[in-house]
Amino acid sequence: MVTNYAKGNTVTEETTAQEATLEQIIAEHASKTAEIMTGYLDETERIRQESTPEDGRYLDQLSDQDRTALLYQQKVARVDAAHTSTREAYATQTEAFHAEHAARVKVLEARLFKVEDTAAASRAATASESDLASMLDFARLSGNKGLGRAAFVGAHARGAGHLVGRFFDEVDPDARAPYQEYAQRVAPEVLERQRDATRVVQEPDYARLMPPARVGA
Repeated sequence: MVTNYAKGNTVTEETTAQEATLEQIIAEHASKTAEIMTGYLDETERIRQESTPEDGRYLDQLSDQDRTALLYQQKVARVDAAHTSTREAYATQTEAFHAEHAARVKVLEARLFKVEDTAAASRAATASESDLASMLDFARLSGNKGLGRAAFVGAHARGAGHLVGRFFDEVDPDARAPYQEYAQRVAPEVLERQRDATRVVQEPDYARLMPPARVGA
């Protein structure tokens, strides 16, 4: 299950990053990551439950102690392979998620923050909040969305939420939903932590591979 997942089944559907929302992209990644981790835990438990070594030419000639040692060696090899496969599957899925997330963020940024009017953009870059408010007033009265967008970008950069709200209410109501979606983007530091597969995929617990010895055995 894990190995097959590592080989493919990433983003091959017709739904592209431009069509899927950030919420959908993030939810899909969470689901696929959970599937990978559950597969790893299930495989580890199956390995732990094995009670006899795999068949071999001289298996019937081994003592009980040697059979136990052989079983442990085989379990270690199998759980190590499962761990490696899971790390590879997680890394593949995370890389695909990051690419899709970045593509969607780029689409949203172009929709929200691209200002064609360079003069208005330059003015907004150095404007005070009072100046930005005046730009929004003029944009509303004149229907100049380009000027209003420049003021919105300036307000966003300054964290002036009241002016951002005015842009949606008075100039471009259709921009509200993309802006709300943009706020759902994953923080860069979280994306960086996700890249560390060694931190996310736990190391095998070799001490739990063998069942506890039965009392009186």
